[in-house]
Amino acid sequence: MKIIEIIRHTMRDSGQKSISEEGKKLAEAAGRNTVRFDRVITSTVTRAIETAQAMGYEPDLTLELLSKLKPGVEDEVYWDSSFLEYSEAFRKKGAVYEFGIQLAELVREQADSLADGQNLLIVTHGGIVQIMAVACLPDADHSEWGGPCSYCEGIHFEYDDCRFASVLLVRNA
Repeated sequence: MKIIEIIRHTMRDSGQKSISEEGKKLAEAAGRNTVRFDRVITSTVTRAIETAQAMGYEPDLTLELLSKLKPGVEDEVYWDSSFLEYSEAFRKKGAVYEFGIQLAELVREQADSLADGQNLLIVTHGGIVQIMAVACLPDADHSEWGGPCSYCEGIHFEYDDCRFASVLLVRNA
Protein backbone atom coordinates (compact mmCIF):
# COMPACT_ATOMS: atom_id res chain seq x y z
CA MET A 1 0.00 0.00 0.00
CA LYS A 2 1.09 3.58 -0.74
CA ILE A 3 -0.14 6.89 0.67
CA ILE A 4 -0.79 9.78 -1.68
CA GLU A 5 -1.41 13.28 -0.40
CA ILE A 6 -2.40 16.14 -2.67
CA ILE A 7 -2.47 19.58 -1.08
CA ARG A 8 -2.83 23.21 -1.99
CA HIS A 9 0.22 25.42 -1.42
CA THR A 10 0.48 27.66 1.63
CA MET A 11 -0.17 31.39 1.77
CA ARG A 12 1.92 34.27 0.47
CA ASP A 13 1.68 38.00 0.95
CA SER A 14 -0.49 39.68 -1.67
CA GLY A 15 1.44 40.37 -4.85
CA GLN A 16 4.46 38.33 -3.74
CA LYS A 17 5.79 35.11 -5.30
CA SER A 18 7.30 33.68 -2.10
CA ILE A 19 5.36 32.31 0.84
CA SER A 20 4.80 34.54 3.85
CA GLU A 21 6.12 33.90 7.36
CA GLU A 22 2.62 32.82 8.39
CA GLY A 23 2.51 30.53 5.37
CA LYS A 24 5.88 29.04 6.26
CA LYS A 25 4.66 28.23 9.78
CA LEU A 26 1.49 26.60 8.41
CA ALA A 27 3.49 24.48 5.95
CA GLU A 28 5.96 23.47 8.68
CA ALA A 29 3.03 22.32 10.84
CA ALA A 30 1.54 20.44 7.89
CA GLY A 31 4.86 18.67 7.40
CA ARG A 32 4.91 17.56 11.04
CA ASN A 33 1.31 16.33 11.00
CA THR A 34 1.44 13.78 8.23
CA VAL A 35 3.29 10.69 7.03
CA ARG A 36 6.85 10.82 5.70
CA PHE A 37 7.02 11.19 1.91
CA ASP A 38 9.44 9.39 -0.37
CA ARG A 39 8.65 11.39 -3.49
CA VAL A 40 7.51 15.00 -3.75
CA ILE A 41 6.12 16.66 -6.84
CA THR A 42 5.10 20.30 -7.07
CA SER A 43 3.93 22.79 -9.62
CA THR A 44 6.61 25.04 -11.09
CA VAL A 45 5.23 28.02 -9.16
CA THR A 46 7.43 29.40 -6.35
CA ARG A 47 4.77 29.16 -3.62
CA ALA A 48 4.24 25.43 -4.29
CA ILE A 49 7.96 24.67 -4.28
CA GLU A 50 8.48 26.70 -1.09
CA THR A 51 5.53 24.96 0.57
CA ALA A 52 7.20 21.58 0.01
CA GLN A 53 10.49 22.97 1.32
CA ALA A 54 8.83 24.38 4.44
CA MET A 55 7.25 20.96 4.99
CA GLY A 56 10.79 19.53 5.00
CA TYR A 57 11.12 18.29 1.39
CA GLU A 58 12.97 19.24 -1.73
CA PRO A 59 10.78 18.52 -4.76
CA ASP A 60 11.90 15.55 -6.81
CA LEU A 61 9.99 16.91 -9.78
CA THR A 62 8.27 20.17 -10.72
CA LEU A 63 5.61 20.07 -13.42
CA GLU A 64 3.94 22.79 -15.44
CA LEU A 65 0.84 20.55 -15.61
CA LEU A 66 0.29 21.24 -11.90
CA SER A 67 0.78 25.01 -12.21
CA LYS A 68 -2.49 26.31 -13.63
CA LEU A 69 -5.93 25.27 -14.74
CA LYS A 70 -6.27 24.25 -18.36
CA PRO A 71 -8.21 26.51 -20.72
CA GLY A 72 -11.94 25.93 -20.53
CA VAL A 73 -11.99 24.66 -16.94
CA GLU A 74 -13.14 27.95 -15.45
CA ASP A 75 -15.88 28.13 -18.10
CA GLU A 76 -17.33 25.03 -16.40
CA VAL A 77 -16.57 25.65 -12.71
CA TYR A 78 -15.03 28.45 -10.62
CA TRP A 79 -11.51 27.58 -9.40
CA ASP A 80 -12.50 27.86 -5.72
CA SER A 81 -15.49 25.50 -5.94
CA SER A 82 -16.34 22.53 -3.74
CA PHE A 83 -15.47 18.94 -4.52
CA LEU A 84 -19.13 18.31 -5.39
CA GLU A 85 -19.18 21.15 -7.92
CA TYR A 86 -16.01 19.78 -9.53
CA SER A 87 -17.57 16.31 -9.55
CA GLU A 88 -20.65 17.62 -11.35
CA ALA A 89 -18.46 19.38 -13.92
CA PHE A 90 -16.30 16.25 -14.31
CA ARG A 91 -19.36 14.13 -15.17
CA LYS A 92 -20.19 16.45 -18.09
CA LYS A 93 -17.00 15.22 -19.80
CA GLY A 94 -15.77 18.62 -20.92
CA ALA A 95 -12.62 20.54 -20.02
CA VAL A 96 -12.71 19.54 -16.32
CA TYR A 97 -12.99 15.88 -17.30
CA GLU A 98 -10.15 16.06 -19.85
CA PHE A 99 -7.84 17.85 -17.41
CA GLY A 100 -8.86 15.46 -14.63
CA ILE A 101 -7.99 12.42 -16.72
CA GLN A 102 -4.51 13.89 -17.40
CA LEU A 103 -4.00 14.58 -13.69
CA ALA A 104 -5.24 11.16 -12.55
CA GLU A 105 -2.91 9.51 -15.08
CA LEU A 106 0.00 11.48 -13.62
CA VAL A 107 -0.89 10.40 -10.08
CA ARG A 108 -1.31 6.78 -11.15
CA GLU A 109 2.03 6.75 -13.01
CA GLN A 110 3.84 8.26 -10.04
CA ALA A 111 2.16 5.92 -7.56
CA ASP A 112 2.92 2.88 -9.72
CA SER A 113 6.60 3.85 -9.80
CA LEU A 114 6.84 3.77 -5.99
CA ALA A 115 7.72 0.65 -4.05
CA ASP A 116 5.09 -0.75 -1.71
CA GLY A 117 5.08 1.26 1.51
CA GLN A 118 6.42 4.42 -0.11
CA ASN A 119 4.44 7.66 -0.09
CA LEU A 120 3.84 10.52 -2.53
CA LEU A 121 3.18 14.21 -1.84
CA ILE A 122 1.86 16.54 -4.54
CA VAL A 123 1.77 20.29 -3.84
CA THR A 124 -0.34 22.21 -6.32
CA HIS A 125 -3.05 24.88 -6.40
CA GLY A 126 -6.69 25.43 -5.59
CA GLY A 127 -8.96 23.88 -8.18
CA ILE A 128 -6.28 21.46 -9.32
CA VAL A 129 -6.50 19.66 -5.95
CA GLN A 130 -10.26 19.22 -6.38
CA ILE A 131 -9.96 18.05 -10.01
CA MET A 132 -7.24 15.52 -9.14
CA ALA A 133 -9.22 14.14 -6.22
CA VAL A 134 -12.44 13.80 -8.20
CA ALA A 135 -10.65 12.25 -11.18
CA CYS A 136 -8.78 9.73 -9.02
CA LEU A 137 -11.95 8.78 -7.13
CA PRO A 138 -14.83 9.53 -9.54
CA ASP A 139 -17.31 7.19 -7.83
CA ALA A 140 -16.86 8.61 -4.32
CA ASP A 141 -19.59 10.63 -2.64
CA HIS A 142 -18.08 14.07 -3.20
CA SER A 143 -20.97 15.76 -1.42
CA GLU A 144 -19.36 14.65 1.86
CA TRP A 145 -15.97 16.20 1.04
CA GLY A 146 -17.04 19.78 1.63
CA GLY A 147 -15.88 23.08 0.27
CA PRO A 148 -12.73 24.09 -1.52
CA CYS A 149 -9.29 23.52 -0.11
CA SER A 150 -7.69 26.31 1.84
CA TYR A 151 -3.94 26.61 2.29
CA CYS A 152 -2.15 23.30 3.02
CA GLU A 153 -5.44 21.42 2.70
CA GLY A 154 -6.31 18.66 0.31
CA ILE A 155 -6.85 14.95 0.18
CA HIS A 156 -4.99 11.96 1.58
CA PHE A 157 -5.71 8.48 0.25
CA GLU A 158 -4.33 5.02 -0.12
CA TYR A 159 -3.23 3.47 -3.38
CA ASP A 160 -3.17 -0.32 -3.41
CA ASP A 161 -3.31 -2.84 -6.24
CA CYS A 162 -3.58 -0.01 -8.78
CA ARG A 163 -6.67 1.41 -7.02
CA PHE A 164 -7.31 4.64 -5.16
CA ALA A 165 -9.13 4.09 -1.85
CA SER A 166 -9.60 5.05 1.78
CA VAL A 167 -10.03 8.82 1.48
CA LEU A 168 -9.25 11.28 4.27
CA LEU A 169 -9.61 15.00 3.85
CA VAL A 170 -6.67 17.13 4.96
CA ARG A 171 -8.13 20.15 6.77
CA ASN A 172 -6.52 22.70 9.07
CA ALA A 173 -9.41 23.21 11.48
